[in-house]
Amino acid sequence: MIYRIYIVIALMFLTSTVIGQEIREDVVHLKDGTIIQGEIVHYDPKDKIKIKIRGGSLIVYKSSEVTKIEKTKLKRAYQTDNSERPLHLKETGWYHSIAFGTTFKVYARGSVGIWNLPFGAMVDYTWGHQFNRYFGVGTSVGLLVPSFEAFAPICVNLRGYFLKTSTNVFYNMNVGYGVSLNGLTTVGTRKGGLHVHPSIGVRFASTRKGHATLSLGYMIQMGGVHEYSVYALTTKVGVTF
Repeated sequence: MIYRIYIVIALMFLTSTVIGQEIREDVVHLKDGTIIQGEIVHYDPKDKIKIKIRGGSLIVYKSSEVTKIEKTKLKRAYQTDNSERPLHLKETGWYHSIAFGTTFKVYARGSVGIWNLPFGAMVDYTWGHQFNRYFGVGTSVGLLVPSFEAFAPICVNLRGYFLKTSTNVFYNMNVGYGVSLNGLTTVGTRKGGLHVHPSIGVRFASTRKGHATLSLGYMIQMGGVHEYSVYALTTKVGVTF
């Protein structure tokens, strides 16, 4: 029997706690259609009504202007706004991105020595302006090591998107000149050559400005000390803003 009493007392306590956390607010309706929400701090039906609104300001009206006064319930103090942020979608304006990738050499002409490695690495930073969903133009700079030799590609960047969604399919094209970093310190050698790198990829959905990206491409790098032309498949992951 005693445990039933404890249960009833506990239920009464919980109920009173929940009710106590409910916040009520005064709602004052005026003859001109204005509705004011706040706390009535003074009301004289024959004189004035004073209402303290959110933020602490105090407003005063003649009581003759009031047509109705009521109470409304607000959210409980412990409740938070659990509404989801909308997915971010940007089709125009300035963009910038950074990406890291790997290269898999499918063909190399003029390679020498034991440094003819099949795998390589790359990183690039790009910034530019997106004029519309389908076309943007910018500049890209990076570091490319397709085998032992290193290049610094400096390119014009073209990019665009195919869908009007946060998750999107995009194309990306870098065309420019790859400076041979090895050639800068070796007298009488080629300093670099043409760099072309088209790719296609996916921009993943995000509720923030930054979107993760994944792309596949095909790269051509001409010139250099150890390689006079490199043709490679590429994969890149990155973030674009």
